[in-house]
Amino acid sequence: MPTYTIVCSSCSKTEDRRLTFSERDVFEGACGCGGKLEIGFTPTAVAFTLRDGPSGGWASRAIKENQYRAKRREMLAQKEKDHVYTPSLIPNFGGQETGDWREAKEEARVNLGEEASKSYDRLVGEKA
Repeated sequence: MPTYTIVCSSCSKTEDRRLTFSERDVFEGACGCGGKLEIGFTPTAVAFTLRDGPSGGWASRAIKENQYRAKRREMLAQKEKDHVYTPSLIPNFGGQETGDWREAKEEARVNLGEEASKSYDRLVGEKA
């Protein structure tokens, strides 16, 4: 609402009042001395305030959107993790299951040689 300066035409008494545009259009008044009141406009700095109401301002909307996207990424990552089949390796040599990877490595060393048993090193290290 703009601030208007109300001035008495007879005694020159001034008063500042905040009036809406519709109040200003129908304003009529008289001073205590009997003089007529006239309205003058006092320009002031105009400032806009971004309020964070039910719809939110641009800053709060961006924050809410980022939070929503972060939660959505987490949910989709969990869904993918839940629905993607990851086979577990079973210790074996030549299609025959063994007790553990050390046994499978030993079978490979005995039957195929030292070079073939090196391919089991990674699996023995993981499961040890």
